[in-house]
Amino acid sequence: MDLKHLVKISTSVQPYVLAVGPTWDNISHSHVIVDKVLYTCKNIVEAVELCFKLFHVFHSDYPPESKHVWQLIQQGFYNIFLEDHDINRGTITKALADIGIYVQEKEISLTTKKPRNL
Repeated sequence: MDLKHLVKISTSVQPYVLAVGPTWDNISHSHVIVDKVLYTCKNIVEAVELCFKLFHVFHSDYPPESKHVWQLIQQGFYNIFLEDHDINRGTITKALADIGIYVQEKEISLTTKKPRNL
């Protein structure tokens, strides 16, 4: 969808990350785009971080297509839990555990060992 079409149907324009490069291993430019504004970032991590923060600054919902990814970032890296905003916490918790991040009652610990009470 183009921007003009979104404006016509009164859909809010969500921030999104634009990575430029020949492969995922060779990203040359990283940006975040919101409406008609392009924010240039130093790297892809900074772009993802900025995009995440913009969702929260603008009180925007995550796009349905990537909601699970943004919630993984929200809970696993920022330790933010929103009862009215979170979907399928069990799935997110398992995905985080698969990469060595164990979430326990709104606490986060980075470890390679599984906690005893999980």
